[in-house]
Amino acid sequence: MPKPSRDALRTPEGAIALRACALAGLALLLGLLALLPGESALRGLRVVPEATRVSGERFPLELHNGAARTSVATPPRRIASVAVTADEILADFAISERIVGVSRFADDPRASSAVGRFPSRITRLHGEAESIVSLSPDFTIVSGYTHAERVALLESAGSAVFRLGRPQSFAAIDETIRRLGVALGARERADALRAQIEERLETVARSVAGRPRPRVLFLSWAGYTSGPGTLLDEMIGRAGGYNVARDAGIEGTMPLSLELALSLRPEAVLTTGGAPGSADSEPGLRRDPRWSQVEAVRSGRLFALDSALALSTSHHAARAVAQIAAWLHPESGP
Repeated sequence: MPKPSRDALRTPEGAIALRACALAGLALLLGLLALLPGESALRGLRVVPEATRVSGERFPLELHNGAARTSVATPPRRIASVAVTADEILADFAISERIVGVSRFADDPRASSAVGRFPSRITRLHGEAESIVSLSPDFTIVSGYTHAERVALLESAGSAVFRLGRPQSFAAIDETIRRLGVALGARERADALRAQIEERLETVARSVAGRPRPRVLFLSWAGYTSGPGTLLDEMIGRAGGYNVARDAGIEGTMPLSLELALSLRPEAVLTTGGAPGSADSEPGLRRDPRWSQVEAVRSGRLFALDSALALSTSHHAARAVAQIAAWLHPESGP
């Protein structure tokens, strides 16, 4: 088979072909990972290092990234973030005068609950180490998936690095906010956010206590669902529902076949997308005759959670719990 020329690849047809090949390769990889028993596609990769630990409650502090230690003598003055979770937390720490960069997703309402919170003078970062270093940060917050080489480059340029990991429980979110509050010299604001989460969750818990738990299926636009070991599973449980992914033995986040989804007999389906009732919020469930006999469809209990809330691993996840509870138990008024 002849090898395409570079000029051919620059054409619209060539670009489409390249994208198709890339998507096919990704689908193959995810398919192979899905074969791993009890592992999600992402968990199966086992690429998420431990989140940064903080030694001390007052400055000077030490950040621990694995075996590496970094001393932080005073509250950071030039903070950069390349993680949406950090963007959302920083927005409510009210320290914008110390922030030099946030992730490019901070302004995307599909991914962030911090839209409009950062002035235009703050650089939007795409994650390239060189662009971060150009801002001369003294403290950079990265995600759990940031490459070790990129972290090393940031550290060699003089920036302390705080790795978030990926919180998959409210206890982990609470600890992330606490650690960041200590590391950034924003303990009072951190404690206020932690108290906000606790109060919101306790309010929901009181409102759904003793009520029947409907069978809930979470179905992402890409056909994935989430079981034990994920924040979404805890959200559903705290909102007074029962996550039917548990009946299928699903752990973590995994693709879900239509046949299995139907067999789980959900009484409510939670999706991500636009407003409830819009075409993209239901993934064709109402129009698909194969779903017509499912209780969730018959009763009209198809709910589209704002994608930024569904994806959030910050304090905003507690807002998602309150929203889900209001849908599942409208009579409770949480």
